[in-house]
Amino acid sequence: MSSKASNQLWAASFPITQDQARPLLDQLEETLNPAPLSLSSYETETANCWMVEALFDELIEPEIFTPILTSDLLNGLTIKPLPQENWVEKSLENLKPIRVGQFYIYGHHNEPPPHSGTKAIRINAGQAFGTGHHATTIGCLHAIETILKNESPCNVLDLGCGTGILAFAVANLSSAHIVASDNDPIAIQVAQEVAKDNALAQRIEFVTAQGFRHRTIETRHPYDLILANILARPLVALAVNMKHQLAPGGTVVLSGLLATQEQLVLNAYLAQGFRLKFRVPLEEWMTLVLKR
Repeated sequence: MSSKASNQLWAASFPITQDQARPLLDQLEETLNPAPLSLSSYETETANCWMVEALFDELIEPEIFTPILTSDLLNGLTIKPLPQENWVEKSLENLKPIRVGQFYIYGHHNEPPPHSGTKAIRINAGQAFGTGHHATTIGCLHAIETILKNESPCNVLDLGCGTGILAFAVANLSSAHIVASDNDPIAIQVAQEVAKDNALAQRIEFVTAQGFRHRTIETRHPYDLILANILARPLVALAVNMKHQLAPGGTVVLSGLLATQEQLVLNAYLAQGFRLKFRVPLEEWMTLVLKR
């Protein structure tokens, strides 16, 4: 039996070799129930020893790993509560600003961009749900810059927006009307604050929604451009509705998937008549750009 703890996060981790880590991350993402908030792997100080870590917002039982892990891996499994600290603020203390094409993403603890030609996005240290440093966000920013060099979308949806970085990127490069949605109301509140801080609040309409299920999202469709930086399983599940929401000739950017999951996601969209335009591989992650 699992028990919720208010604002408490739990980390389930176990040691593994580097060769085992990548395929196992894919399997865990597809199979774990309840689904983790995040999955990651990292190298330890011991030679050829990596750790896999799954983060949950509830105490989970070791049995959820039994169908996936071998007995040796199960023996090394630990489940511990994380100390209740402001992890975002703590992690941002050492984060440097990043440049992705024209975009410059920085915090209040960083110097602003040195010249006016840069498209700057400022994220406060206390604002969670994405700082732009993850490979999937960087891949999406590269894709957005490439798309907007050749297309002028009028109607854009950022599905699962988190902090809203992708919506802000589009707003910086186009005059499109933008809807940004997330299933977490706190994420939407944070995104609205970031939008105000970047003088973009009037350009973007924020809604709390599960997938496409919101009156505003339905009213505004069809979209010329949809951005979906979420996870492989939800992307596959949304393929049919994505076709309904996207205008003929429209573009969709799919990310949040491992390179090993590319074919799984791509097959779901090819089956709906989408065609692959280009991909942005970065580290072990993949961003796909498709046309309807």
